[in-house]
Amino acid sequence: MNRKVFIGFSLLLVAGSSSAMSVDETVSSSLSYHPAMSAATNDQRVSELQIDEAKSGYRPTASIEISSGVQWANNTTIRGFQDGGNDTHVNKADFRLRQMLFDGGSTRSRLDAANSGYEAAGYLVNERQQDIITSAVQSHLNVLRSEELLALATDNLEAHRKYLEDIESRASQGVITETDAHHARARYAFADASLMQQEEGHLVAISRYLEIVGIKPEGLDPVSRPTVAYNSLEEALDSTLNHPTVMQSGAVVQQARANYEQSKTAFAPTVDFEIRSTIQDSSATSDLSIYNPQSYDTFAGVVASYDLSNGGADVARKGVTAARQASAEELYKLAARDTREAIRTSWYSRDKTADRVPLLQSYTDSLELVLADYIDQFSVNRRDLLDLLDRQSETFRAKADLVDARYDLLIQDFELLQATGQLSGRFSN
Repeated sequence: MNRKVFIGFSLLLVAGSSSAMSVDETVSSSLSYHPAMSAATNDQRVSELQIDEAKSGYRPTASIEISSGVQWANNTTIRGFQDGGNDTHVNKADFRLRQMLFDGGSTRSRLDAANSGYEAAGYLVNERQQDIITSAVQSHLNVLRSEELLALATDNLEAHRKYLEDIESRASQGVITETDAHHARARYAFADASLMQQEEGHLVAISRYLEIVGIKPEGLDPVSRPTVAYNSLEEALDSTLNHPTVMQSGAVVQQARANYEQSKTAFAPTVDFEIRSTIQDSSATSDLSIYNPQSYDTFAGVVASYDLSNGGADVARKGVTAARQASAEELYKLAARDTREAIRTSWYSRDKTADRVPLLQSYTDSLELVLADYIDQFSVNRRDLLDLLDRQSETFRAKADLVDARYDLLIQDFELLQATGQLSGRFSN
């Protein structure tokens, strides 16, 4: 893109458009587009299905097994008719219906773990949502910031161009020295380089917006400061345990505890009510089929079972789940500590930036008045060139610092909402 066209287009964006996009629309588009949100939602759906899977332990199970093949047998019945064993082609059907009566609490623990997993997945969705909202808001604000800085750099270059034209005209007339003209050219080149830097920053901001939101930023609406519900840092810190990251870690702890309880049920007996029925037909190829072509076997009753040993797997699994529970509890403490740190950091940064903005505003206003006076005084040869160029550069830097501080404060407002777990509520429908 031609550089003048690029600058003109960027300045047009600053002025806005008839189809301006609000920050709420930016956030909505980002939540629909971002793969992290889709992944978290799908994980929550998986956790919901795992609850149904765990509930199946309370329901009866039924199975049927059909087999056909050769069976060799040697028993007293066969030896009553012939010497040695007998090969028989057997068709067999086994049916089993089972209802769990007691499993030591294994199903209850599995269901508790599944419910806690579902809660954790829900909190993770909220956590991801807040992360995406923060990134979307930052990208929205940074595009607006880059547009304002680009406009300032363009105005600064234009001012230096006018100075240079005036000074070169004076130098050609011998009113000022050629050294002054060299000064003006050097400052113009530096202003041009500053504009290039802002052009780069603007392109980077647009690229990041595109990646996060999924669309190009065109005519973004300005953003007002959000309301923060807390009047003090102590009030904000009280929200720590309600942050989705901390609550997600708490749900993981509950899930780990339920898994540990479930691992202990391996040392308890199980009691089931069973109905078993077997039908066997050996009439096809057996020499003895005329004596016992078919048999039926049905059982209905209570069956208790207890594993005496499975090679130490149950003991190992109990140790594993105990260690995972301990790890989850420590990660919960870490999540709470990190959240408190994020709240403090956001609070302090926001406070200091809020204090800086009016000072920078006053500083900028004063410099603009001074610059106007210097321009008037230079026109009547009461100020030298270097003083004028210094005031121009200082005013440009002050304006840029003020723009940065205003957008930093906005971003820090939203970061504080994220740190206290309130950000998603700000953009809820």
